[in-house]
Amino acid sequence: MAFLSSRSSRDHSWLEWKIRLFSVAAVLSLVGIYFDERWVIGVAIVVLALGMVLRFVPGSDLSEKEEDHNGHTSI
Repeated sequence: MAFLSSRSSRDHSWLEWKIRLFSVAAVLSLVGIYFDERWVIGVAIVVLALGMVLRFVPGSDLSEKEEDHNGHTSI
């Protein structure tokens, strides 16, 4: 199936933070557009860039320990 990803669950260790940063950036950008404040839109772009930087941060060992504790084997 084309929609299934072949990535391991280790790749999703920062997923919650990426979603939070995206949500904050979306709200900031809408506020900046509504009030016509360019600096707020700039801050939203910086927050989005932080979310992109999280892609390159290595995953935490906590998620791997949880998998081992739950009986799953990590590949």
